[in-house]
Amino acid sequence: MSGRLSANSTVMHITDCYHGGVGRAINDMVANAPHLNHVFAFHGDDTPPSGLFSREIKVTGNVLSRMRRFSRLLRDSDASIAHVHSSWAGGFIRAGRNPRLPLIYQPHCYKFVDPALPRAQAVAIRLIERLLLSNTSATVVLSPAERMAAEEIGAKPTFYVPNVPSVPRGTVDAEAAPRRRVIMVGRVSHQKDPEFFEQVVRQCESEINDVEAVWVGDGDPEMVSFLRHAGVRVTGWMGTTELADLLSEGGVYIHSARYEGLPLSVLDAVQRGLPVALRRIPSLRGVLEERQFDTPKQLAAEAVRLLNDVSAYRLSIQRTLPWLEEHSNAQQQQSLRRLYDSFAAFQED
Repeated sequence: MSGRLSANSTVMHITDCYHGGVGRAINDMVANAPHLNHVFAFHGDDTPPSGLFSREIKVTGNVLSRMRRFSRLLRDSDASIAHVHSSWAGGFIRAGRNPRLPLIYQPHCYKFVDPALPRAQAVAIRLIERLLLSNTSATVVLSPAERMAAEEIGAKPTFYVPNVPSVPRGTVDAEAAPRRRVIMVGRVSHQKDPEFFEQVVRQCESEINDVEAVWVGDGDPEMVSFLRHAGVRVTGWMGTTELADLLSEGGVYIHSARYEGLPLSVLDAVQRGLPVALRRIPSLRGVLEERQFDTPKQLAAEAVRLLNDVSAYRLSIQRTLPWLEEHSNAQQQQSLRRLYDSFAAFQED
């Protein structure tokens, strides 16, 4: 299809998990498509930035009542396009899709790629995702691995829309001794694997006595308690300014997740000038692979090496910075225009 959507076209965004990385990613995408009108129906802990959406509808209640409410809102809307974010809302809305308008599905990380899932459960989720493709006009992916996962279940067409950092560009004073801190950012959940992070921290502590461990985020109360008992400072969710300030205090960013889409927290760490060390997982294939390590012991060894060697710390930052060019606002703007304008002919019909 060719052409462009008219300036008064409305995109209705729907999500059942408006918090953390998903919330920040939605905000960034809407800010990078200012040529369209955006309305938002959501459930979650975050509050939309003032003026970003032309209309906001917060949906509460249990899961089933929320999903019914989302469906009614979409049915009664005058939107030109539905853009559904995350798997819960994506599954329910696509099961009862309104055929009069195109529906874009953005999983922000497929659940079936979780390596800890029992095989039967992973197969079942994959089958459901495949069946729902008949009610999906396009799928948005965030990384090479996520595109491969989408295409393996038959998703067509797929559009790559890169995530962008959610914090301003900044620097850490790499000339001074690096702050002896390891940091993880994300929801405290099975996906982000706090036990793996705790093992990294324990290995670091066996090498250096004064290492500080920080987890930015909140989530499962038992997992939060586990981290705190292990000596990790769990800060709760932070606003953009607070997060940017904390990252720029220095240290090494450790990403411990079992599976991912393309985590904003890694982009934010690099954006603020931190070296990163990532757990090697299939979801991050093609993403900073030279900064990936297999075990907590290997990640901890890399963190200790960087914290003990100013020149290695500085070199790691310099080698990672060019990656940001692939995740600029300009790149995301172009990708979003291609995505939304692909439905211009549908609107004309």
